Amino acid sequence: MIDKKLVASSSEAKKPIAFLVGLKLIHLCVNIIVISSLVNALVHQTLKPLTSLVFFVSFILKVILPYFQTKLNHTISKQVSSTLRTRILTTMFENPEAKHQLTDSEWAQLTTEGIEHIEVYFSQYIPQFFYSMMAPVILVAVLGRVHLGIAIALFIGVPLIPISIIAVQKFAKKLLSKYWDKYTGLGNSFLDNLESLTTLKVFNIDEKAQEVMDKEAEEFRKVTMRVLIMQLNSISVMDLVAYCGSMIAIGLSLLSYKNGGMSLYGVLMFILLSSEFFIPMRQLGSYFHVAMNGQAASDLLDKALSIKDETKEHSMSVDENLGFEVNNLHVTIGQTEILKSISLSLRRGESVGLVGPSGAGKSMLIQSLLGRVTTSSGEVLFGGELILNQNIFNHVALVSAKPHLFKASVRDNLEMGYHYADENMEKILSLLNLDDIKLDDMILERGENLSGGQRQRLELARALLKDTSYYIFDEATANIDMESEAIINGIIDALKQEGKGILYVSHRLKNVESMDTIMVMDKGRCVEFGNHQNLLSNEGLYYDMYREQSSLENFEYMEEQA
Repeated sequence: MIDKKLVASSSEAKKPIAFLVGLKLIHLCVNIIVISSLVNALVHQTLKPLTSLVFFVSFILKVILPYFQTKLNHTISKQVSSTLRTRILTTMFENPEAKHQLTDSEWAQLTTEGIEHIEVYFSQYIPQFFYSMMAPVILVAVLGRVHLGIAIALFIGVPLIPISIIAVQKFAKKLLSKYWDKYTGLGNSFLDNLESLTTLKVFNIDEKAQEVMDKEAEEFRKVTMRVLIMQLNSISVMDLVAYCGSMIAIGLSLLSYKNGGMSLYGVLMFILLSSEFFIPMRQLGSYFHVAMNGQAASDLLDKALSIKDETKEHSMSVDENLGFEVNNLHVTIGQTEILKSISLSLRRGESVGLVGPSGAGKSMLIQSLLGRVTTSSGEVLFGGELILNQNIFNHVALVSAKPHLFKASVRDNLEMGYHYADENMEKILSLLNLDDIKLDDMILERGENLSGGQRQRLELARALLKDTSYYIFDEATANIDMESEAIINGIIDALKQEGKGILYVSHRLKNVESMDTIMVMDKGRCVEFGNHQNLLSNEGLYYDMYREQSSLENFEYMEEQA
């Protein structure tokens, strides 16, 4: 009933959980003292000074202890959520490939509602679990002095509640897993349809997408109702056990009193305390259903944190001069072979251009180099070691066609968790002709207050500040103005002069003319390899693409002049 793996994910919470269990036990003992004092005063029609003092102190503790329990609950929740969210974000920053373990909506659901369910598991369920195991023992010790037989009967009846919990646990786990799958699936569909709403409207299929979403929502509603029915039935059984157990105990104590086997004090103690045998287990049963939600969310958490992070010593042992080595790489997605027999070498101080028509496999090759794709056969090495066994982003900076800027200051967007001197950041901005943008200027969500060229140059500024040995430019100059394109190409030339390893993916062939070698891809294969002049002399695919682009650009230039 305790998920050891989930508990280990936030071991810092163990100490406050132990304190909380202790407070609950103290509160139970105080409650027993208060009831015993009241019953004793009622039976003997008198209240001794010492008894009055004990009653007064116990009553004050009974009032204030719930406050401290609530504070500890809040502390545990805060600690668990902070620890887990920090681990998730650290994993994403240190292992960017981890982002691809879950969909965007799954990440959102895990870091919000999923973490909240896990919080309840730690702050409510686990403390209540240990408290409900200990409370009946204390009550047997107290009431056993009044009537051992009835106390033992109550103690024997207590396990009926956890037995009912165990009976539904397997079914509940399976049902809640299905519930969570439907929940995340519905989130995926909603986000996907929301992002593609314009496309759906253009092709007039938004109503069809709505019908699909309605069907998924109805399936989710049905699963939710099944979860609620299961929970209500389980709660009803636990209530029945608790009420019947208390009634039987009270009945037995009254019968014993009638037969002279118990005093009035004992009868009143059993009447007032018999329910305390079952209340802890009953509350545990209520928390159990929330805990199952937490365990279902923990499956997503395990998946998110499944990428093993290598040690810094391992990362430093990699020989960066050896760079990338791709040997006979094959990648198959589903039934389609995307990459076929690809081999490539990129070392420090070398530059490679990667070109080809759309669908040639360029993006898939980049994903393979970054360790984001499981290869079917062949291998991808960096520094002589398999790419999947290391954090490649310690050595490589990626500048993509779709930069992501956060709603924050320019400084925060450039630092991204690192700390750079203002002078260095201002120097990089000036180098990229962004002098009019200040470090304290605020960027709107997705950089909406910047032009496409400015967003791309800020993305490059972020990569330059990181100062890695290798740079991958994945369509970094696509869909931007000519000024920004010229600036970015100038920076790439400067990086070549500094001895950096450069991989430049571009649809515009003029951008890769200066690369040491150019790899031409088509239909997942490398069809040509060489420098610009050699490829033109071969009059193959590169020659045809270059001639077509040159004629088109000359035509556009003539139109502009006219």
